[in-house]
Amino acid sequence: MESLLFQASAVFRPTDEALSLRKKTQIQIYRLLSVLGAVLNLLFIPLYAAGQVEAVDPLWARISVSGLLLALLAISYGPRWIRRNYAVGVQVGLYGVFGWFIWIAALNRFAADYALGLLLLYAVATVVLRMGCRTIQPVLWFLGVGFLGTVGAVLVSPTSLNSALVLLGSMAALAILETITIQAFLATREKLREREERLRAITENVSDGIYRSVPGKGLVYVNQAFAEMFGYDDPDEMQRMDPATLYSNPEERPERNALLQRSEFVDGHEVELRRRDGSTFTGLLNGRVVRESDGSVQYYDGAIADITEQKRAERALRREQTALRQMYRVTADQEVSFESKTHQLLDLGREYLGVSEGFLSRISEGTQEIVYALGTHPDLRPGATCPLSESYCQKTIEQDDLLTVHDAEAEAYIGSKVVVDGELYGTFCFADAEARKDVFMEQERTFVELMTQWASYELEQQRSARRLKRKNERLDSFAAVLSHDLRNPLNVATMRLDLVRAEDSPEHLDVLETALDRMDHIIQDVLALARGGQDIPDEERSMPALPSVARTSWGQVDTAAATLRLEDDVSVRADEERLQRLLENLFRNAVEHGGNDVTVWVGAHADGFYVEDDGPGVPPEKREKVFEEGYSGSSTGTGLGLGIVRTIAEGHGWTPCVTGGRAGGARFELTGVEVGRETV
Repeated sequence: MESLLFQASAVFRPTDEALSLRKKTQIQIYRLLSVLGAVLNLLFIPLYAAGQVEAVDPLWARISVSGLLLALLAISYGPRWIRRNYAVGVQVGLYGVFGWFIWIAALNRFAADYALGLLLLYAVATVVLRMGCRTIQPVLWFLGVGFLGTVGAVLVSPTSLNSALVLLGSMAALAILETITIQAFLATREKLREREERLRAITENVSDGIYRSVPGKGLVYVNQAFAEMFGYDDPDEMQRMDPATLYSNPEERPERNALLQRSEFVDGHEVELRRRDGSTFTGLLNGRVVRESDGSVQYYDGAIADITEQKRAERALRREQTALRQMYRVTADQEVSFESKTHQLLDLGREYLGVSEGFLSRISEGTQEIVYALGTHPDLRPGATCPLSESYCQKTIEQDDLLTVHDAEAEAYIGSKVVVDGELYGTFCFADAEARKDVFMEQERTFVELMTQWASYELEQQRSARRLKRKNERLDSFAAVLSHDLRNPLNVATMRLDLVRAEDSPEHLDVLETALDRMDHIIQDVLALARGGQDIPDEERSMPALPSVARTSWGQVDTAAATLRLEDDVSVRADEERLQRLLENLFRNAVEHGGNDVTVWVGAHADGFYVEDDGPGVPPEKREKVFEEGYSGSSTGTGLGLGIVRTIAEGHGWTPCVTGGRAGGARFELTGVEVGRETV
């Protein structure tokens, strides 16, 4: 009966989402019964008037009862608190309606038609009351009150004894029958409720959405996970919903059902579903069909898992694998230059990350310079510079790990610092003028870090290649010196030794000694040149006083009548032994080119120290060559002295250069030197 009433009264179903399914059904049925009762009550007047001309049936009373029923209907559309208590109001109203009909029947001495109407109302009212009750107590109360009310009316009404006994006996039998039937119904419903609660307890503890749908009725059960999956708070909100409305493409459902009916079950089917707010997600459907004995479909059972994140992860993994393969092909190509590889990787990174800009920067002395770049941003062009404080690169180099920004003043940025031989080189970055919807995923962060590590490795390899080239050039220079410069004194020594043996003349021994000293000097220079190019760690440096080291170095050189003048009492951070070797070579160079009476000055400047003489100086066109190994301005020099100066300076991180002195001589300056102004 409830099912039929529900189908006929869909228009009366409340739409308040705060009401439970049970409350909605109660209100829906009671609204329909209120309308039917009001209409049938008014139609009862002409029907009875036609059969019983002398019937006592006041029109005002019937209109009042119909008005009461319509008033109950009207207030059901009132505030929420009224709707929640509407069923109670209807149940109270049943007592009033039944009491009114007892009065009408008593006025007509419980005539046959009125007695029959009273019994019919007694039965219907009991069924209606049962619809809104979970226990039998309210029903028993109504049956008892109705029966006692009728007994009282019979006693005060001039009704024949036989009619009264028939009426009361019928009511007693009807009450007993209703009690037994309703008790059995409530017991059965309670068992079903307990069974559903157990089933609900099982299904509510799973993360998949569980559902059951019946042809023609829609969804009859969904668990909490199913409701939340589709954007509903309460599973009751989805009762009797057409499952086709949950599909992104509703036309898919008939196809699924056809497949299900052919195979009896589906396993692992992917479907696009639609949430309450209109958004879509990918579900993995498993279902089966349950049939009646005649083969018709009784219902469909199924489970749905939300695999949207899984599908997104699979797509991201495929994109990552594709990008990594492309990165490998680019970096493994030995025929392509570093610049070309960098451009290809920047282009690949822009596509993979979905941003417009990619660039490699060089950072030096608080300034960012763009080395390579792809994109349309006017400030990100090769050669463009800006203060480091105005760029994200400053934040990138200030932290240990990768810097990512997905929404900063409507911008997106991801970058990592490039480190070469333990020192900061710059940054490898990607950016966009528009913010990203999502943060950079771990795969994307790893992708940028791999590119950064590749750039660091390639730049280190380039630096190592340059060092190796310089070492090879130095070895070539050593070979030339050893093969050329050692051959002359060696030939002299050999010839003089033969003369000593032949003539037994001691004066040849002096020439022989000079030749051997010359060879020893050449060997010492070569060794100093080889060791001087090595980087000097901080722990091997100290702060020796420059005047003290200069005096020691001056004493190790044959300075003849030359003069040393120390102008500043400072200290410098250096390896003292190598600093002494550097000064010895500068002093020796001054004496060799300035003469035995040359004057040499040693002092400090704003960024280091200098050694200056009053000799002939170095012509401007030759100043770039004087530090090359093997270059010499005299016939007696090895060409290694100033080369030794350069390699020792570079080992300290200094920069050597030569300019004109105050007296027209040569002035050798060492810059990038840490100088202590206090007296040591």
